[in-house]
Parts: sequence; C-alpha cells; structure tokens
Amino acid sequence: MTQSHPSYADIARRERLAESTLDLLAFDTQNPPGETTQLLAWLEDRILNWGVDTEWIESVDGKPNLVAIVPGDSEWTLLYEGHVDTAPYEREA
Repeated sequence: MTQSHPSYADIARRERLAESTLDLLAFDTQNPPGETTQLLAWLEDRILNWGVDTEWIESVDGKPNLVAIVPGDSEWTLLYEGHVDTAPYEREA
C-alpha cells in the first residue's frame, strides 16, 4: 500500500484548523457564568468573511445566540445547533 504525502493545501488547512482551535480554547466560557459574547463575536467575524448573514438573538438576558443563514434555495432546511459554554475543568476529578 502506497502512502501519499499531504499536499501544501492540506497542510495549510490543518495549520488553520489548529490555530482556530487554539483561538477558541483561549476564550473562558465556563458555566457558570457562561459568558460567551466575545466568543460569538469571534465566530461571527469569521462567518461574515464567508459572505453569510448573521443575526443575534437573546432570549435570556446575558445569553446571546448567534444565527447564521446560508442563502440558497432548497426543499430542505439544515439546522446545526450547538452551544459554546463549557463545564469547568477540575484536573483532580
């Protein structure tokens, strides 16, 4: 079996992924208090660079949601839902 070497484009994508992951991990979103506004603003900046519209919705005071709507026509709607607050980490536990 011959193993191919990653292309420069693959290496660049992996490096961007690693950098983005480190950037995300730098935000303190531990809940409580679950402060996610700065992280969502960081995500919105990247999403807007893709030409995608965003909308902020805050149904609970201090707990914003970021909605990104990808334009296009389709019979189907795809909803990707997640959360960005994190649980505290206790090494001893």
